Amino acid sequence: MLSIEALTFVIAALALLTAILVGYVNHRASEAAQDQAAAATQQVDLTRQQLNASEIARRESLEPYVVVDIAPKIGSPQALMLTIENIGPSVARNVRIASEPPLQRSYEKAEGPATPIMSWPILVNGIATLPPGRRIELPFDMRGARVDGDLPMQYRITVDADGPFGPVSQMEYDIDLNIYDAEYLEEKGVAHLVKQLERVASFVEWYKRREESEQFREWIASQREKDGEPE
Repeated sequence: MLSIEALTFVIAALALLTAILVGYVNHRASEAAQDQAAAATQQVDLTRQQLNASEIARRESLEPYVVVDIAPKIGSPQALMLTIENIGPSVARNVRIASEPPLQRSYEKAEGPATPIMSWPILVNGIATLPPGRRIELPFDMRGARVDGDLPMQYRITVDADGPFGPVSQMEYDIDLNIYDAEYLEEKGVAHLVKQLERVASFVEWYKRREESEQFREWIASQREKDGEPE
């Protein structure tokens, strides 16, 4: 039989082993709980980011979108036009336009007293409201005069505006007027139409004379046939 001391030692050893096992199990359970908590936190953060992205996309889809460009005028490609257009779905308010370097026309350099384009009220005071689909077209310059005037051909234009949810993100447009020098742009106005009509009239006259000549030759041949003359 075990002595009391030996029995006490065995019980103490079993108690220590039990404590160690319980501690190990609790430690593992604590790690698993921490892992679950971290995963849950990551899921919450991911869901929050997705919701924020969805909200931003929803707002952007409802915000105005103001486009500024300088391009040849349709039907008169030698004339460069400054266009401001809201292609977004909502009203743009307090539209402010800036340019670096400042916009400049050949008229300003040639004439001196001409009002600088950057002094125009629409560029100084901005546009109070620009409804969806509204397009503003302003005369900017003539291509030939601009090239001869040694003026800047590249501009960075920035647009700030307010939408239904407050200020919208600033929009930037890099405009390079050199791209139009590579194009063959022919002025097609009244003079062009007159030239085309003159060509048509010349062809009609030529065809008429040709028909008259054919008829005359046929008449001569018929007369010779009547007179018994060889053709």
